[in-house]
Amino acid sequence: MKKEKIINIPNALSFYRLIVFPLIFFFAYSANEKYFAIFLCLNLVTDVLDGFIARRFNMVTKLGASLDNLGDLGTYLLSIYGIYKFKLHLIKDHTGLLIIFFAVLLVTVLISLIKFRKMPGLHLYSCVLAGYIQGVFFFVLFV
Repeated sequence: MKKEKIINIPNALSFYRLIVFPLIFFFAYSANEKYFAIFLCLNLVTDVLDGFIARRFNMVTKLGASLDNLGDLGTYLLSIYGIYKFKLHLIKDHTGLLIIFFAVLLVTVLISLIKFRKMPGLHLYSCVLAGYIQGVFFFVLFV
């Protein structure tokens, strides 16, 4: 069996996303919307790049998939916190729908954790497309 080369550009991009989580959280917590939006958008761009580079140049690794899943989860959580912190006035009328959306998301993650003892893999084309659409939404919302 061929050994995976785990030190590569896509994994570095995914690792970057994990490293900057505390910084992005700090910007949101301290009500610095400008820097929150800049670093959140950088996370979204690096998310697109890591997957594209990994697939295009055959650098896909199990570690990279795990880092990417963690990066996606963290970015989603930070995005939700940022929406709550900075844009709550825009979504107040739709709180019920958002609760349903997040409940369904949470249930799918919990089912995967219970049944397979791991986070769900979100690398299907449908999930990637949904992620791109959500990324565009956050760009429009914060920029």
